[in-house]
Amino acid sequence: MIQLSDVFSMIGTDGCEDVASSLGMQGTDPEISIPIYEIFYLKILPGENSGFLANSIAEYNAIRQLSQNCGGVAAAINLLDLDILTLIGVELIYTPNTGMNVFMKLGDALTGELEEQVLAELSALAGIPTPDNSYTLTHMQGEILEILFNKAIDCMNSDLESNGIGLHHWEELPNYYNMLQETGEMAEMLRYRQMIGGLIL
Repeated sequence: MIQLSDVFSMIGTDGCEDVASSLGMQGTDPEISIPIYEIFYLKILPGENSGFLANSIAEYNAIRQLSQNCGGVAAAINLLDLDILTLIGVELIYTPNTGMNVFMKLGDALTGELEEQVLAELSALAGIPTPDNSYTLTHMQGEILEILFNKAIDCMNSDLESNGIGLHHWEELPNYYNMLQETGEMAEMLRYRQMIGGLIL
C-alpha cells in the first residue's frame, strides 16, 4: 500500500534534498493521481493549480516560493479520484534544518450536495450499507464524509508519526515560511537546488 510518507522516500539519496526532486526520482509526473491508503488519491498540484489552497495572494505567493526555492509540493487528497471530492489539501516540504513536514488544510468535500451514485460509492468506501431510498442516502452525506475524513486523518497520523514526519495545521504555514526566510535557509535551499538542477512542481 502506498502512503503519503512515500513522497519523501528519496530524500538523502544521491543528493536529493527536497520533496519535488524526491517525487521526480520516483518517476512521478506533474498532476498525477496516486492511490494512497487504499481508498484515497493523492493528486499533485503543480504551479497555479495549487491556488485553491490559498486564502490570500500573500499565501499563494508563499506556496509558490516554497515550491520554487525549497522544492515544496502542493497536493490534494481526494475521494474517487475526483477534484470535487477533495477532503484535504497539503503542502509537503523538507529542509535540512526543519526536517520533513506536512501542512494540512480541510478541503471542500464536506459542503454541497452530491449525486446519488457518488454517494452510493462513498457509502461503500465508508463501510455503510446503502439504504433503499435516495432520500435517506442524501441525508447521510454528512455522516459518510465524516467517516471517510476521519479515516484519512487517522491514516495520515499513523503513517507520518511512524516515519518521523511532522503534521501541522494550515495556519502554522505562514510562521514556518517566515522562519525559513529569516534564518536564511530558504536562500540556501535555492542556491543548492539551482546548483543541482532541482525539480520544481
